[in-house]
Amino acid sequence: MSTIDRLRGSLSSVAIKPPVRVATTTAIALYGLQTIDGVALAAGDRVLVKNQADARQNGIWNASASDWKRAADCNDNRDLVQGTQVVVNQGSQAEAKYKIASADPVIVGSSAIAWALISDGPTGPTGATGPTGPAGPAGNTGATGPTGGLGPTGSQGPTGPTGPQGGQGIQGATGPSGAMGPTGAQGVQGPTGPQGATGPQGNAGATGPTGPQGIQGPTGASGSGTGDLLASQNLADLADAATARGNLGLGEMALQDADDVTIGGGAIGGVTVSGSTVSGSAVSGGTIGGATISGNTISGNTISGGAVSGATVSGGTISGGTIDGTVIGGSTPAATAVTSLHVGAAQTGVAIDLSSGSTIDCAAGNYFLRTVAGNVTFTVANVPSGVAYGFVLELAYTSGTITWFANVEWPGDEAPTLDTGKRHLVMFATRNGGARWHGAALRNYES
Repeated sequence: MSTIDRLRGSLSSVAIKPPVRVATTTAIALYGLQTIDGVALAAGDRVLVKNQADARQNGIWNASASDWKRAADCNDNRDLVQGTQVVVNQGSQAEAKYKIASADPVIVGSSAIAWALISDGPTGPTGATGPTGPAGPAGNTGATGPTGGLGPTGSQGPTGPTGPQGGQGIQGATGPSGAMGPTGAQGVQGPTGPQGATGPQGNAGATGPTGPQGIQGPTGASGSGTGDLLASQNLADLADAATARGNLGLGEMALQDADDVTIGGGAIGGVTVSGSTVSGSAVSGGTIGGATISGNTISGNTISGGAVSGATVSGGTISGGTIDGTVIGGSTPAATAVTSLHVGAAQTGVAIDLSSGSTIDCAAGNYFLRTVAGNVTFTVANVPSGVAYGFVLELAYTSGTITWFANVEWPGDEAPTLDTGKRHLVMFATRNGGARWHGAALRNYES
């Protein structure tokens, strides 16, 4: 190649580059005049940049007050090869020599350029030996060494003379008691003791059976006077029952069977009796036609016609009449018994629109409507206890997240996913007052 004046008379050689003023020790910003390795840069100073996080930026650069530029002899793809060397003039790396360790080809701006240290600066001559310093103070006494091991056992010495006899030892402890001897023979029986005191009087005996009925006495003589019932007015002597009742001041009930009395009108204790209807008060206690009345409960018999209001009918048959205004037809199937009748507000048959509400009032009905166009959390209230109860929630769903009330179990333990723009029927049932609900859904009806 021809000789090219690249910089300060340098040649086109790629093996040796003109020296740089300083080399970096860490990554730097390639902008502005700064201090590198203790050297304050001036514009135009050549700097070996070798520690960049992006190794493609490594190379020889010219310092500038603004953006730096690569040196003219290191900015072309023909300027650098593996082994290209440069010497550092100043800083802690003065006279150090670096070379390119990256493999060829070295493409400026594209290749990751690694610079490796060839040698540090030259070692200066050895300085003269200084004078010998004064003797140091005596060192401390060393610690005591460990105790030596136990020596071997010596040979046995001769037997010593017999010592004087020892004094008498102390008496030993008393031995344990001997076993118990055998039982002695039985003694002679003693005399009989005095008689004990008399015991308390016993309870009275049970009452004896009732004696036979005595003989009927003779019939007394007929009375007389305005205050007496005359013989001519005796019921047995009158063929007309109406006349007899009139004489005694009695109504129809006087001649009816005691177990089958019909009340067709009037009032009993403030309770109005009209036809087959009892109203105006409460019937409490007693028996009607064999049916026991306790509180507001009639059980154990048949109620035909009439009206029962606010009462529970258990164990009998209802035929005809009305219950809370509901007419019961006269053709009741034979042997149909009502053992537990629950007619509550929940059985309204009316769809209830929740509008924007989220509380399902179980006392209000059992079919609810709701449009869902945003997040909503449903709750339930007034869940009937002691009976099975269920309701249907019809949802017109467009968007939002639905959070269901507590204690709901879904098929497969997974709540239904509702498609937008559709109607969905979500059904719930409980038989323990809401402690546990079973839920299911019929999805994707066309709106």
